[in-house]
Amino acid sequence: MPVTCVFGAQWGDEGKGKVVDFLARDADYVVRFQGGSNAGHTITIGDDRFALRLTPSGVLQGAVGVIANGVVLDPPVLRDELLMLEANGIARDLVRVSDRSHLVLPFHGPLDRALDASRNDLWRNNTTGRGISTCAADKVRYEGFRVADLLSERVRAERLSYLLERGNAQLQALGEAPLDVAAATAEVESWVDLLRPLAEDTGRLLRDARAAGKNILLEGAQAALLDVDFGTYPFVTSSNTGANGIASGTGLPPRAVDRIVAVAKAYMTRVGSDAGPFPTRETGEIGERLQERGKEFGTVTGRPRRCG
Repeated sequence: MPVTCVFGAQWGDEGKGKVVDFLARDADYVVRFQGGSNAGHTITIGDDRFALRLTPSGVLQGAVGVIANGVVLDPPVLRDELLMLEANGIARDLVRVSDRSHLVLPFHGPLDRALDASRNDLWRNNTTGRGISTCAADKVRYEGFRVADLLSERVRAERLSYLLERGNAQLQALGEAPLDVAAATAEVESWVDLLRPLAEDTGRLLRDARAAGKNILLEGAQAALLDVDFGTYPFVTSSNTGANGIASGTGLPPRAVDRIVAVAKAYMTRVGSDAGPFPTRETGEIGERLQERGKEFGTVTGRPRRCG
């Protein structure tokens, strides 16, 4: 390889998960470096279908799956995926989680949905509502909560209740019901046992692996036209989706990448009914046929994809 990046060249759903699965046969490490549980990769092995939102799909080929610092982590989603993988004979010790990854807290999802509902029709993003953007926003305004913070008893005691109360204040300002802080605190504290065995400095892990000549496959969760800086803003995701997100999302130096694979399909799709531009959209019989033949429905949301 030895360091290869795969990402989508369109608005997503190009089949990059299948490409990653193919290339992962030669990989020692497969790395998610951006996004969160708002994007899914679907892999079919024999009669078994695996839909993964956080765990790098390369673990299905026996590679070590790394959830790097550029990913915002939703622990309940990760827990469900690990249980599903274990039920299929894939050990959870194949997964590593960055101790710098920011956590999606219980208020992030409701706040994400409330904020999008408060926008007018012209600017509504039709977000997946999974708290990705609100978690990312808290990260850059110094109100984030990382895996390392969760695993530190002192930091957890100092910050968690404060952040949950602030989240409640934002929900109430939008006319939403507040969370039960005690219940939310107990939920977050239950994540400690899940994440402690998996957490480490994945930047160091990947730099050491590269120095040792290991094959590293970087798995982009979303596509170029959804990039927060270079996509069709504001109808984008909340991270850098292409090769420009690798260094900040993994801790690998920019010159570490040896090969970039951009995946496209023969027609275009975009999730959601109307959010964001799509100048070549087909609204008639052709679009309907593409949607039907391509099974164009979101892996995570189940929403139909516009086709063109």
